[in-house]
Amino acid sequence: MRLFPAAAVGVTLSTALLPATVFAQSQDSPGAQWGLGVGGSVRTGIYAGESDHYRVIPLLNYEGQHVYLRGTSLGYHLLKRAHFRVDGFVSARLDGVDPKDFGVDELAAHGIDRALLSKRRDSADAGAAVTWLTDLGRLKLSFKADITGTSDGYESDLSYEYPLPIGRWVIEPELGVTALSKQTANYYYGTLDKEVARGVPQYRPGAALVPHIGITARTRFWSNWNLIASVEYRALPGDVQDSPLLDANTHGYAQVILGIAHSF
Repeated sequence: MRLFPAAAVGVTLSTALLPATVFAQSQDSPGAQWGLGVGGSVRTGIYAGESDHYRVIPLLNYEGQHVYLRGTSLGYHLLKRAHFRVDGFVSARLDGVDPKDFGVDELAAHGIDRALLSKRRDSADAGAAVTWLTDLGRLKLSFKADITGTSDGYESDLSYEYPLPIGRWVIEPELGVTALSKQTANYYYGTLDKEVARGVPQYRPGAALVPHIGITARTRFWSNWNLIASVEYRALPGDVQDSPLLDANTHGYAQVILGIAHSF
C-alpha cells in the first residue's frame, strides 16, 4: 500500500486520477473557489507480479477567474466563454514503476531478469485543452507532452461526459479514448535501450489507442461538503497486452476513487 502525506499534495495525484467533476458544482460560480479534502483510490495491477495500488489522496482545488489548480494540474484559462474554453496547463504524470514492484518469478516466466530492469520514473507534462459545454454534455480534447525528458513522449485525449441529475446526486457517465505516442508507450510498456544492452529482450509496443469508460457520482451535503465516487476502466490494445512486462492475463485496468471535500 502506498501512502502519501498531505504536504505532498502537488505530487500525489495525476490528472488522470482526479476527475474534473470533484468540484464541478463550484467551477462556474463567481469569484475564487477553494476545495480541500481527502480521498482514497485503488487501481488494479497490470505489470507482471504487481499488486493492486492503494493510495491516500489529498484533494486540493482552486478555481479562479483565470488560474486553476486541480490535484496536480495547474492551469490558466486562455479563453473562457459560456460554452467554450481553452486552457493551458502543466501537470504531474505519476505512471512510474519501480523494478521491485514486479514479481521475480512472473518476469522470469517471460524471459526477463528483474535485476536488469530500470525504474520508469514519474514526470511532468505541459499541454492545452479545449472544452465544449453544451446541453448535450461536455466534450473535451486535450494534448500534453513530457517536459522533463523522461519519455520525450506525448498523448492526446478525447472524452465525452454527460451529467444526469438524480435527486441530490449527479451521475456522470464518460466515454473517451487516449492516444499514446510511441515514445510514451515504449517507455512505460516496452523495454528500454539500456535494459536491452544488459540482455533484456527488446520489445516496443509503438503508438497505442487506449479506450476508456467510467462513471462518476457526486453529491453535496452539509452545505459545502461534497462526496464523490468514481469508477473507470481502460482497455489496453493488443500490442501493449503482449508486453513481457505485463501480466499475461492483463487486458486493461480498473480504478476506483472515493473522496470527500469541503468547498469554500
